Amino acid sequence: MPMPSRSAAQTVTVAGWVKSVRDMKNFGFVTLNDGSCFRDLQVVMNREALDNYDEIAHQNVSAALICTGTVKLTP
Repeated sequence: MPMPSRSAAQTVTVAGWVKSVRDMKNFGFVTLNDGSCFRDLQVVMNREALDNYDEIAHQNVSAALICTGTVKLTP
């Protein structure tokens, strides 16, 4: 997947298997990998934006997820 420019926000849908889930009460992090490369994708989830936040936060390692959101490069 080509990376967007730093100034452009791009909405994408990704699918992969959960490597880890961290729930921080109002937001959380899912580490996702589809097996196509060694690097993982960090999915940030916000309780206010997701109706099924608790369901996602309680997923086990190796669960398959499809996520849609905005790509943002980390510094």
